Amino acid sequence: MEWGNISSGTVLASGVVSAIISSIFGVWQKKIDYRNSYYKIVLDKRMAAYEKIQNILSHFFTIKYYDYDGNYYYCEIDTKEKLHVIRDKIKNCISDGLFISLKMFSAIRELDGLLQNCDNNNQDILICNIKKSNEDIKKILENASNTLNSDLLELYDVPKFLCESRHKNWFHKKISHIPIARDWID
Repeated sequence: MEWGNISSGTVLASGVVSAIISSIFGVWQKKIDYRNSYYKIVLDKRMAAYEKIQNILSHFFTIKYYDYDGNYYYCEIDTKEKLHVIRDKIKNCISDGLFISLKMFSAIRELDGLLQNCDNNNQDILICNIKKSNEDIKKILENASNTLNSDLLELYDVPKFLCESRHKNWFHKKISHIPIARDWID
């Protein structure tokens, strides 16, 4: 009889221990699944933001107008309407600024500021401003293009991206109250 009681007690204890271990493993797996699904959402938003930036940059690098003196300027912005369309696209990218790197955000804002300074109601003055700013626009576009290429190489590294100083405060405020998230912040 005693042997039967020990046996049933052992079976009961091993069942309880295995239930506890499987619960701990289940919670751990849920944490990993939650983190991975969160990273996937951030990655999808980053990819969409960088596609918008690539779209803007491709306009500048494919369409140029050569002037009589042999220099070129960007005909994508040679009218007020075209300039406003590009600036609207840039503002749309800036609104996705949370999902792009700080360096890319700065380059896009700098381009927007420069294009804003070129803006004028008079067509001749607009083209003159664009020609004067051509070298600056070219530098910003090259910087943005290089930044885009380097950012795309590290696009998958969401934890590194979220630890940028610009995102850190927002990230902590938005999800640090979630118990699962507290375990993998910092």
